[in-house]
Amino acid sequence: VAGIDGGAVREALAERFPEVPADLHGELCLQLQPLLAAMVSGAQEALRSSLQTKQKALFDQVEKLVQERYETLFLGFRALEATKLSDSALHAHLLRETATEPLHQLLALRWEEVTGTTMEVTAASRKQCLDKLVAKQGAAKVESLARLAALFTKAKEEKDVAKEAKPAKEPKAAKSKKGKRGKGDESDDDDAGGGTQPADPPEVYHAAADDCHIYCRKVDKKREKAAVQEQRAAVRQRLKDEALSDPAQICQLGLQMALLSTGVPGLVFPAELWALRLVAQALASEEAREECVELCDLIEKGDDAVALEAKVADWRGRALGG
Repeated sequence: VAGIDGGAVREALAERFPEVPADLHGELCLQLQPLLAAMVSGAQEALRSSLQTKQKALFDQVEKLVQERYETLFLGFRALEATKLSDSALHAHLLRETATEPLHQLLALRWEEVTGTTMEVTAASRKQCLDKLVAKQGAAKVESLARLAALFTKAKEEKDVAKEAKPAKEPKAAKSKKGKRGKGDESDDDDAGGGTQPADPPEVYHAAADDCHIYCRKVDKKREKAAVQEQRAAVRQRLKDEALSDPAQICQLGLQMALLSTGVPGLVFPAELWALRLVAQALASEEAREECVELCDLIEKGDDAVALEAKVADWRGRALGG
């Protein structure tokens, strides 16, 4: 029988059952070989099934995460565009909060698919993982994942530049360069952060997921409207929670409610003063802007608990009444 060595069976019989006459070993071997072959085949199938089950469970876990984060990323970028905050530090914050983990999971999934082994991918190791995948599969097959990873490098560079330069002068330089650009100057657009670099973060994310056999449903206008209602209900519920007393969090929720009231869902920003002040300036209502800035000032100073408590109550009431 293929896969079961007769000589090994006869040696095992002689060693374990010395009382059995040697001239019977051949007959016993012929009877034992099919049984042993079936046992080995069964064990192999069980192991294969176990591995497939684990791989499917891992894929399902990654698929769920990637699909959920796609909608968050899409709505987040559209919100940045609607509030004219695309060039702010919230751009990098959105990428970090929504796309970092999916990217690492996609890279780990591809690595296991290619090598059959597991790898824990982190921010420190993702470039190494990409380089190894390129070496094994070629640059073309890893291009979509590489483009997604490149978004983080670009976001970091933009954040560093924003710290060192005055942002007000950048758009003029970018516009004047774009207006005089010739056909061979695509790199100028890349440096300025416009044009073809990159196509669109949600689209880059979608393409990377698709190349890993994960389908992300596109977010249409109907879904955006539904997201407004869902998020508005969720924010209202949190604001009604009397256990919530942190002024920065209440300020954050009030800002979210103000944006939702104008049809802008999904803006991702932390409950930190720099972000709260930034988003406040994007509010359509001048009165709301001023009230939010006053609240931020009181939070920052932290020397008037009575005034802060009153302002927080006003802000919460405004949000719940809107």
